Amino acid sequence: MLLDRLQRWALPLAWLTPGLWAVNAVISRAAPGTIEPFTLALGRFALAGLILGYWARAELQQHGLECLRKPWAYVCQSFLGMFLCGAMMYKAGRTTGVVNIGLIYATSPIIILLASAWWLREQRLCGRQWLGVALALLGVLHVV
Repeated sequence: MLLDRLQRWALPLAWLTPGLWAVNAVISRAAPGTIEPFTLALGRFALAGLILGYWARAELQQHGLECLRKPWAYVCQSFLGMFLCGAMMYKAGRTTGVVNIGLIYATSPIIILLASAWWLREQRLCGRQWLGVALALLGVLHVV
């Protein structure tokens, strides 16, 4: 019963996610002069955090103390995620078009994956991950 209910949400959410990302690029182009890039990114991530926090409240209550053991790790990850995936795109909206903003945004996961493997030495990339990086870069090059 629960699985059926979750599966009914899967397809609409699979379509909603890229739609929200696309709207985000349009907003970043429309926002310059109205809202500062870091304010817009912070507001976006705060709203997402509140929504996801509500849905995950039971798990947060159960495992919340584990999250508090390394608070600076979460602060650092949150800031870098907001900075890399949010504010830079909004900043780009001041000088470039929506297609270029989308290209900048599309490269963020690639940069994060490569940086975590190289700089943080989190993991060695396997063949499928390298394939994913190559396909993502080919997609960006195709649009360019």
